[in-house]
Amino acid sequence: MPEDCVDVVIEPADEPDDSVMTTDALRNTLCGLNAQMYVDDTVLHYVGPRLDDDDLILIAIKHHHDLLVEMFTFAPGRRCVVETCSRLRDAGSTVCIDHVQGEAGTVS
Repeated sequence: MPEDCVDVVIEPADEPDDSVMTTDALRNTLCGLNAQMYVDDTVLHYVGPRLDDDDLILIAIKHHHDLLVEMFTFAPGRRCVVETCSRLRDAGSTVCIDHVQGEAGTVS
């Protein structure tokens, strides 16, 4: 790893922030920085140039923490069965939380 890069564990945001960048904008920004993220046993890491605590990139990573952990988790056979959905399955279900409705667990 280059000397000017850090590998930092990222914790989720304490409070929601609707003003942060989208995950697409975050991905594009990280690519422009030659930075990356990865998950090691459910722990989200940022690898790239050091970010200040008030940096909008860091705020966005914290805001999207849970979704990013899902995206970067190696989970063969544990993804939602709904076509075009790649989210992790909800516990005890074949679909993700977005596709479970009501107590009956019907797929939307």
